[in-house]
Amino acid sequence: LSCEGITQGDNAASGFYSLGVTPLVKLLSEVKCQQIWYADDAGAGGTLQHLKMWWDEINSHGPLLGYHPEASKSWLVVKPEFKSKAIEMFKGTGVKITTEGRKYLGSPIGTKDFCERFVSG
Repeated sequence: LSCEGITQGDNAASGFYSLGVTPLVKLLSEVKCQQIWYADDAGAGGTLQHLKMWWDEINSHGPLLGYHPEASKSWLVVKPEFKSKAIEMFKGTGVKITTEGRKYLGSPIGTKDFCERFVSG
């Protein structure tokens, strides 16, 4: 029995988790970003301004709803011309920034070279 709810690995865990995180997903949908959620992995795409708003909101409201973002595992993939602005905007958040790319949910996101290296890998 878990003090926090459903035990990991329980057949019902995924469904209950989805129900629990739905209010946060709906709240974050007010920010003009495209969100993607898979289990406890959340991601978003959009302008730097909107992504910063999304990040601030998920950190503000997430813990109240049982979702705890981990900046140390979070990456922002930006075009080279936006890197300095991204560094400035996300300073102090712990979010890492790259212009190359990263793997997200098993797929590459980033430059053509990064994606080709990932796939041929």
